[in-house]
Amino acid sequence: MNSRKLYFLFLIICFSCNKEESTKTSKNTSIVVDLIKKTGNGPFGNVLQPFSDIDSLPKNFKGVPELTYYSPQFFGFNSRKKMTALLEKKLIDSTEYAALTNRIYGISGLDGDSQIMILDMNHNFDFSDDEVYVFDAELRKKTGGDAGIRDSFPLLHLKYKRYYKNKIRDRDQYVRLIPYKDYFYSDKDISDATKRYYDLLLVAARSEHLLGNFSIEKDSFRIAAELYDEDVDFIFAEKGNPFYSRRNMDKYEEFEKGDTLQLGSHFIKIDSVGAALDKVYLKTLDITSLPHGYKRDQTLRDYAFTDIEGNKKRISHLLNDKDLLLIDFWGTWCVPCLKLTPDLKEFHKSYPNVAMLGIDFDFEKEPGIQYIKEKELDWTHMFVERVRNDSLLHTKIVSKLRVDNYPTFMLIDKDLKILYRGVGKKGLNRTIELIETINALEAQRKN
Repeated sequence: MNSRKLYFLFLIICFSCNKEESTKTSKNTSIVVDLIKKTGNGPFGNVLQPFSDIDSLPKNFKGVPELTYYSPQFFGFNSRKKMTALLEKKLIDSTEYAALTNRIYGISGLDGDSQIMILDMNHNFDFSDDEVYVFDAELRKKTGGDAGIRDSFPLLHLKYKRYYKNKIRDRDQYVRLIPYKDYFYSDKDISDATKRYYDLLLVAARSEHLLGNFSIEKDSFRIAAELYDEDVDFIFAEKGNPFYSRRNMDKYEEFEKGDTLQLGSHFIKIDSVGAALDKVYLKTLDITSLPHGYKRDQTLRDYAFTDIEGNKKRISHLLNDKDLLLIDFWGTWCVPCLKLTPDLKEFHKSYPNVAMLGIDFDFEKEPGIQYIKEKELDWTHMFVERVRNDSLLHTKIVSKLRVDNYPTFMLIDKDLKILYRGVGKKGLNRTIELIETINALEAQRKN
């Protein structure tokens, strides 16, 4: 089956612009686009990062209020493991290490019918000079399903340090501080401390994006950018058409440094990003078509992995005797993932030409193994550890593919090309529709 014949199935990205003046250019030239930070909800949707739990606050902490009970937590910006490696290589000194591994400590607690949130925003180990946020404790049960409620919580400006391009750099980000009781789902037997942490969990919801404007000949475009760790993702828009958000996965497509893409009749490459993340450098290309598809990373890397039974494999091995591969990113904590179990079992029976790989993104391996065995999920599975103290992303197959919604489904062909990516029940249904179309085309070709 020639997957290149399937590209007509992809919807072309639409683009929009605003009335601001922008740089005009022509073929084979470079474009420098200034990126301006905007707060609030943008075209990327919210990226949520949970706070990490700790047994107790540092001993020298002051100003802790008297509450019925509370959960001490912290928000970190850099992996201590990575910073320790830099220190050992003498790329940073001990003072820089301390700055890079600095945390924002906080508490989330109950006082009667109210939930209390406090963050040590000035890092002085004293809550008495920090703002206290008080709200109805019942709201923490509703933030997961109500964007309006999430937007009512405080917008915070966090400042921190990053090691980027061999230098320590000042960074900042705007987040909403949100209580999120059901962010982690667990019906297993856990300690009282863990239950309290889940019950009073704080989540930082990224609430910012970057915008810029540019022109190629007579055509004007906008660009939106989002910082994701130290990677920057981009989406583009042409005059008269909107940006599409992640919620519209069939029309949404993001790009990163090094990608080549088509904007109307123009072809450009995202050449580089400024060290201060305030500029993006584009290059127009004098070509008439994209030689490798419309995006550099449209082809999945042939990742090596060990399945839950201890067998070493590669992604390509799963396609030896199959036409397609469905990858399901899920976790035992994810209620929507578990609800789709019957659908996935039916899918496995109905499409024998499609291999399946379940990637269990979880804190512990055993709950997933038990669930797979109990539900008789007889396809290939692997476990990816979710580490509380090291941001959202931990392994290449999760971080490189920017998986931050669960469940996420990806359909892969024999050339390891990503034919479709979708989220939730809707994503699975559209995957099935695409497979039906592919199977019909293949049947026509054989006849």
